[in-house]
Amino acid sequence: MAEAEVLIKEKGAPEDVEASLSMSLSSQTLAPFRNATSELYRLQLVHWRNEAGSPELLAYWDGADSVRELLEALEGRVVSDEDLGCSLPFGAEALFKCERERLKFMLSEYLRIRLAKVESYTAWLLETPERRELLSSPELQFAQRFHELQRQLYSSIDETIAGLPRELIEHDRTLSVRHPNTQSHVFAQFCKTVHNVTLDPSLDPVTIEAGELYIVPYESVKQYVQDGHAVVV
Repeated sequence: MAEAEVLIKEKGAPEDVEASLSMSLSSQTLAPFRNATSELYRLQLVHWRNEAGSPELLAYWDGADSVRELLEALEGRVVSDEDLGCSLPFGAEALFKCERERLKFMLSEYLRIRLAKVESYTAWLLETPERRELLSSPELQFAQRFHELQRQLYSSIDETIAGLPRELIEHDRTLSVRHPNTQSHVFAQFCKTVHNVTLDPSLDPVTIEAGELYIVPYESVKQYVQDGHAVVV
């Protein structure tokens, strides 16, 4: 799919986002704003979809901070038809607000989905330095505090049921460690032609053309999603 290929053709996209952000904030016209939000929109859309469709927590996208900064800078800004360069029946301000709100929605959804995964797999994410690096600084602080509260809760439960007969105690006194099921199936679309792809260990590697859509275990395409060669849809 040509559009998808454009969306994630460069892994170093945050630099492009920051450049667009600076251009937008330094100009007095709306054209640079449209360019910046267009780039931000495409990148945010890809990372939001991947996060929503992937069973595991993906690495935090630094461009989300640029989106937040842009939204804060645009808060309360007034836009006229002259800024837009044309006259619209519903007014330039309505278009400007719509552009701003769609970015705000995708950012909040992206962060909400990540937070839900952090809550589900807190202990597992904190087990190794590699997994902790997937989290942003605020997410890491939240995960550590949430994990401590979980431990306190389990300790309180242990104290409550300690006096009960053993046959009545079915509670597992260890804090269970949930982990994502990377064998669950996802819809994955490849953005470029990739050779020697193993979709199933029992089958021979195949060549996947750009734009082809597969429903496969996430583990089979995990690396391609992380490398930007495929998107979860």
